[in-house]
Amino acid sequence: MTAVDFRENAGVTRVIYTRGGLVLTASCTAGPNLEVGAMTTVDHSVLHLALTRGQAAGTTATLYEQKNDFLTTGAAQTLTGVKDGALSATGGHLQGALTFSTPTGTLTTLTYAAEQGVFGGAAAKDCWFGGMAVTNG
Repeated sequence: MTAVDFRENAGVTRVIYTRGGLVLTASCTAGPNLEVGAMTTVDHSVLHLALTRGQAAGTTATLYEQKNDFLTTGAAQTLTGVKDGALSATGGHLQGALTFSTPTGTLTTLTYAAEQGVFGGAAAKDCWFGGMAVTNG
């Protein structure tokens, strides 16, 4: 099990996880705006994800689902901007889970949360993405 953690202010982009053919890159820009993308290094891999995004106080959270089959390496898929800009459209928070598999059987699962404008006080950060990943290969 591996912790995946990105807590940064605007102006930072970096790879936050790379294992088993799955590469996650996080970027924080002014706004703040957090974007986390998934790419594969193995052609014909599959990524499925589901997430729940926060809503304004007093409204119901919305479940969004997205299925992506990577047809080629380098085809980026978003983990935070699903459908209609899920993270930025919510006041900045969501929670999700993904499953990634290569054709040869390498499997990764990740549960995660993301938030923009987080922690407060001296510990305040513009962007945060964190979770736990498990890869069998």
